[in-house]
Amino acid sequence: MEPEWSSGSLRVPAPPPLGANAGTVFQMDDGPQGLQTSRNEQDGKRGRGHRSVQSPNHTGSVMAKIKIKTNRAAAKRFRKTASGKFKCGHAFKSHILTKKSTKRKRNLRGQNHVRAEDAGRVARMVPYL
Repeated sequence: MEPEWSSGSLRVPAPPPLGANAGTVFQMDDGPQGLQTSRNEQDGKRGRGHRSVQSPNHTGSVMAKIKIKTNRAAAKRFRKTASGKFKCGHAFKSHILTKKSTKRKRNLRGQNHVRAEDAGRVARMVPYL
């Protein structure tokens, strides 16, 4: 039995003796893939998807490229076509449809593209579409 020491009325067990395992640092399992991730990458709040692309700079060392944030409101409203144009929805077709003529509602069903003057601004808001 291990010797115990008392501190007033509390009886606290003695610390383990120093032996062959003294000072041994135990490593935790890295998981099934063996990847080490920081705490910021593990929780979903900070560091989400921040794997930067590596590119060499003029000195030969490696720098991380800056990732541009996508405007989430714009990403929900625009889609890119195969030709590189941006599709978007029509205005005035979601409610109060009874007073609009059938022809007007039928024409709102067709595709709507972003005008060339605005395409640059949309492309800046959704760089990875």
